Amino acid sequence: MRIAFDSHVVTFFLQANQYGYDPAEDGDSVLATERVAAFRLWIYGSNPIAVPTVFKECKDVPDAMKNREHFNWNAYHLEEVLAQELDAAQIDARAAELAILHSGANDCRIVAECEDKAARVDALATFDSELIKHLKYEARIVVATPNDCWLRAAIPHGAAPSSVLSPDHPLVKTVWWRW
Repeated sequence: MRIAFDSHVVTFFLQANQYGYDPAEDGDSVLATERVAAFRLWIYGSNPIAVPTVFKECKDVPDAMKNREHFNWNAYHLEEVLAQELDAAQIDARAAELAILHSGANDCRIVAECEDKAARVDALATFDSELIKHLKYEARIVVATPNDCWLRAAIPHGAAPSSVLSPDHPLVKTVWWRW
């Protein structure tokens, strides 16, 4: 299952992918579940995808250190779908159709980019409840939370990770992400 992350899910993933992160100590248990799911989608699934609008949103993160971290992960670790690979006219038209149902222009564009055949996306992981509510039945892809995408991916319990953490990765010795 090929899953794209929206910019918030990229942030959730990056929050989980830090030295010392422990979901049991996360102050928000709901977000902890989504952070763990985002991390597991990366480590056990196929490489998550960043479509052009998500890449742009991540480039607009105002904090310089967080901006750099988002850029590095999008550019070097996540699979980036380039704008020139997509049908711009088709995306504009589809985003306009979706905008009738949902007010977030970037959200509609992200869904349209994910739906483009060249992106080859099966699902968009988002924690935007309004986006999910408005477009989950209209979108041509699955629009769901990271945890719902994780459950849909149906990774067998005990499966080996598809990405292997380097021996010096800060989470290599932790167990919370292991499935």
